[in-house]
Amino acid sequence: FKPKKKLYPPSYEVCGVKIGILNRFGHFCFNTVFLKAFEWAIMTCIILNTIVMAMVYFGMDEDYEAILDYCNYFFAAVFTIECVMKLAAMQTHYFSEAWNRFDFAIVLGTACGMIALWVTGSGTGSIVTIVRSFRVGRIFRLIQGAKGLNRLFNTMILTLPGLSNISALLMLLLFIFSVMSLQLFATIQFHGSLDENTNFRQFPRALLILFRACTGENWNGLMHDMTYQAPVRYTELHGVTRSYTELHGV
Repeated sequence: FKPKKKLYPPSYEVCGVKIGILNRFGHFCFNTVFLKAFEWAIMTCIILNTIVMAMVYFGMDEDYEAILDYCNYFFAAVFTIECVMKLAAMQTHYFSEAWNRFDFAIVLGTACGMIALWVTGSGTGSIVTIVRSFRVGRIFRLIQGAKGLNRLFNTMILTLPGLSNISALLMLLLFIFSVMSLQLFATIQFHGSLDENTNFRQFPRALLILFRACTGENWNGLMHDMTYQAPVRYTELHGVTRSYTELHGV
């Protein structure tokens, strides 16, 4: 990781003339945003905002929903003020850190979504979905506040190239076993878990079933259903009629 560059209090000048009000505001922001108390206050707001988002449920009455909306407006204002203060304190250095860019995108997206919501006056639809998506994005800021969690997250990012190689190997194994399953289990009659959507008669479905089995989803039930009936025997006259109907849907 790159070492952090030492920052100094900002200085606002126009044509060589310092602007006193902006300089005082910049110095105030610079002395505030790097305080531990300020950081913990923001983390507390993020946790409270997460709790408020978890309090949403289907069929809310209007008063309860209005209270939650006012809480979300309050948290949006808090995070916007935080962003403005950090911009005033760090100026262009604010965008040198990835987490700051992420925070800025969340604040900007939330503000644009809320403005569009107020202009259109629509309480449903894609605009609300966008606003809620940006609200959920605030939860990831907890990673920034927790040093141990942040260290683990950065380690995971560094190991992604190695994980991609492992994922490619797993996909290759799934591909091989999917082809094998087409050769071995394509003629098994439908029963129980085996139906028109879950079978080994097409490669995409076979690949999907194997991926599902890797997660442990009903793999034992599928195994027992495949052993319940023997494969289709084409030399048996009555079995051919019944199996052909099930196999081709005729």
